[in-house]
Formats: sequence, structure tokens, C-alpha cells
Amino acid sequence: MEQAEMTIFIILANLVVLIFVAGTIVFIYQFRQKRMKHEMEKTGLRERHLLELVNTQLAVQHDTMQHIGSEIHDSVGQKLTLAVLYARQLVQGRQFPELEEKVERIGNIVNESLEELRQLSRTLNNPALSQNDLLALLQHECRQVNAAGICQASLEVSAPSIPMAASVKHIVFRIVQEFMQNSLKHAQCQRLHIQVQQENGLRIEAADDGVGFDTSQPPRGIGLGNMKRRALQIGATLELHSSPGAGTRLTLQLPATKMEPGLK
Repeated sequence: MEQAEMTIFIILANLVVLIFVAGTIVFIYQFRQKRMKHEMEKTGLRERHLLELVNTQLAVQHDTMQHIGSEIHDSVGQKLTLAVLYARQLVQGRQFPELEEKVERIGNIVNESLEELRQLSRTLNNPALSQNDLLALLQHECRQVNAAGICQASLEVSAPSIPMAASVKHIVFRIVQEFMQNSLKHAQCQRLHIQVQQENGLRIEAADDGVGFDTSQPPRGIGLGNMKRRALQIGATLELHSSPGAGTRLTLQLPATKMEPGLK
């Protein structure tokens, strides 16, 4: 009888130990799950905070550019226009015949400067960047390149539109625009192709058939640094592959969680 009681006691003791061990394992597992969830929430808060900072920064930049554009158009532009009118009056009145040619040249220089300032003002006040979809902006950019007749630009897309936060769209467009401008300025390319895919995020590949360059050498300008800095702002990965005589290829990958279409 005592042996049976001892056996029952041992079995119960083992069960208690097993229950304790199992409870400990469950507690540790739940603690780790809660800790992981807490870390993910902290990471999400940090990312949202960074995105809000980017949104605020872009809003300030947009307002500043609009203000500068308006000042250029309303103040500097008007003053240059008056300068051109005065120069023309001097020529038309023939008050100083010996200076007519020089005054005409000055008027032409001021006219050229005025046109450049007007173009800058239109760029700074450009509402298309905030109003249009990313694909519409890229299509417009390709049309401008093709109209210049220097290079043949083409755009290939996988969707009719790509919704995303205005701040993210702004940065993505500027990255691709920087690549296109660098291709036109430095690569001496004849063809420029851009491919946009939306699957588990956004993937953009832009490639030219230009002279290429040695990526191991320090960059000559700030364009590449600007593209990398902008990609880092929105949590995107950016890769640039090139070699002398083999053209240049840009790959931009943006996770779906970074696109945040609900934000403005």
C-alpha cells in the first residue's frame, strides 16, 4: 500500500514539475512575443515619426519654393523687364548712337536672364508635382526629353496609377529625374528606358546606353549623393551599376509599407 502511495506521489510530483516547466516555457514565450511586439510598435512609431518629419520638411520646402518663385516673378522679373524697356528707349531715341550696339547687347543679355528666371519661377511654382500621379510626372518628363531630340526616352509601367504619399512621390520623382538629367548631361546616351513595377512595393529601373563611368572612382558631382540621400529619407534601397562604355542602370526598391498612400 505504501509503495502504491509512493508511486502516486512520484507521478504527481512529476506532473507538478512538468506543469511548472511548461508554464515557465509559456511565460517566456509570451514575454518574448510581447517584447517583440513592443519593439515592432516602437519601430513603427519611429518610422511614422520620420515620415512625418519628411512630410513637414517637404511642406516647408514647397512653401519656400513657391515664395521664392513668386518673388522672382513679381519683383526681380519686373525690374529686369523695366531694365530692358529703358535699354530699348536708349536705342530707339538715338540719344547715344555710339553706344547703340553695346546697349543692344546688354538688352539681349538681360532678356536671356529674364527668360531663365521665368523658367526657374515656373519650376519652383510647379503645381503638377503635387497634383499629378507619379506615372504622369514620369511620362511628362519623357515627353520633354523626346521633344529635345537628343535622346529617345521610353516608359514601361505595370499599373495605370501608383498611389502613394505625396512626400514619397515627390522624392521618388526627384531621384528618377536626377538620373535622367545626369544621363542627358554626362552619359551622351541615345536611349533612356524607365521601367516601373508595383508588386509588394515599388520597383523602378532606369537605364541608359551612354558612356558609363567607373563606380569605384569618387563622383564628379553631387547628383549621386543627392539620390542616395533622398532614397534613405523614405526607407528605399538604391543601387547604381555602371562601367565605362556599358551605360548606367539605376534600381530603386521601395517597400509597400513605406508608400503610405493615406498620407499627404
